[in-house]
Amino acid sequence: MKRRNKQKLSIVANVLHLLYGTAASAILQAIALLLLASYLQAHDFGVFSVALAMAMIMGYFTDAGLGDLVLREGSKKAVVIQTLIVSYVKIRLLFLILTFSVGLSVVWLLYSVQQEVFHLSVALILPIVIGLMFQSIASIYFQLIERMQYMSVIKIVSAAALVLIVILGVLMQVSPMVIAFLYGCAYLIAGMVGMVLLFLHLGRVDWKAPFHVGLLNQMWTYTIGGLLFVILPHLGPLVLERTLSLVEVGLFALAYRIPQALQQLPSVVASAFYPRLFSAYQQGQHVEHLRLNMIEMKWMAIISSLIALPFLHLAEPLLHLVFGAEWSLAAPALIILSMMLVVQALNIAVGDGLTTSGKQKTRTMMQLVAVLIGIGLYVTLSLQFGVIGAAIAGVMIEAIALVLFWLFYPFGKKEIIKRVLLPYPLVFFGSGIVLQQLHVQPLLPVYPMRSFFFCFSFGMKMFGGRLQEKLYVLQPDAKR
Repeated sequence: MKRRNKQKLSIVANVLHLLYGTAASAILQAIALLLLASYLQAHDFGVFSVALAMAMIMGYFTDAGLGDLVLREGSKKAVVIQTLIVSYVKIRLLFLILTFSVGLSVVWLLYSVQQEVFHLSVALILPIVIGLMFQSIASIYFQLIERMQYMSVIKIVSAAALVLIVILGVLMQVSPMVIAFLYGCAYLIAGMVGMVLLFLHLGRVDWKAPFHVGLLNQMWTYTIGGLLFVILPHLGPLVLERTLSLVEVGLFALAYRIPQALQQLPSVVASAFYPRLFSAYQQGQHVEHLRLNMIEMKWMAIISSLIALPFLHLAEPLLHLVFGAEWSLAAPALIILSMMLVVQALNIAVGDGLTTSGKQKTRTMMQLVAVLIGIGLYVTLSLQFGVIGAAIAGVMIEAIALVLFWLFYPFGKKEIIKRVLLPYPLVFFGSGIVLQQLHVQPLLPVYPMRSFFFCFSFGMKMFGGRLQEKLYVLQPDAKR
């Protein structure tokens, strides 16, 4: 009983750790980019942005879905964590060599004639990719042992180092290539801090330990699934370039990036639940797995709803304030795409249920189907309705993926649809309608937003289940 009381709020604590770490690092990274954009000329910042995008893609390929495999294998009984992590580090180093070999060759082929672009890209890519690899290795370990506060430390160190290094570069008036190299070094510093923390926790490590072959089981499904997840946010602009003007593509891209960036906040809930879901299923506790996954869905639905709903009322003034009057034209698309936050949050949570119950291959296939359908939706709806049609397509893609994931969920489909997938979106859209009515004809003119939050809270109370179930996530049901 004492152990149960000690553990029952552990997921809540991990979510809070990840929330403050994600929020703090996002703010600091935004400050660093604003400083950099104000210091560099438009041309240099454009080159930097292209190099940064390539570095982030190469950073993904040094992992290629291995992190999820470590969480899966680490949840099994009798696994030796030190041996698992050593195997993980070895294969990540191999992937790093392969990534640099292929990635830098591509950079050379693309920019060998433009020496300035090539040199800046290499100066940024080398430290940032190594730093991202170190950070992700450490973060996966701390996620596995459910010490999320260290993940937040790594994120905050990385973002704080970015701000300090950019400020230093601006004060010293260094060249764009030097400041790009310093920018990448901030990631490397945070990665080294993460590795120090990891080895302090691991203790003595045997580098000659046998390789954990379980990491290779179904690896390709995790790799392709992760790649599809990376591609999806870039799918719209890539397709719409063929059907819309560049101005319209820019409006859509801005409206899409805002909810996509804010999705980091509900996603921290998934990170906190992920290792516990793997553990429950590996131990044969299917009812507990379903219960935890449904609580994850509810939390993510609530957090994403609270983030998304204000955009239904404040999209245009926010765009005008932050980006300028010319970007206010993106407001209708932003209102539609804010709904994507809720659908995508549920999509991620249900997909996690598939992955952690041994259905990663199914999840990957359904993601592929959603991407292929999405290409057709983007083309058809953008040609018919312009930017608004593209925004509707973005929401529809996530909705299609959500339905497909639910259809192939291994157990408890009726419970999921009855207790989560119907009531929570209904409360969200109902609250959105109430908010729009308050905006058009306020019932409480001084506090329309306060009225909205009352309506949303009332809806959660009516349809969302017991508050105790949401907070005390590890307390077993007495009937079980």
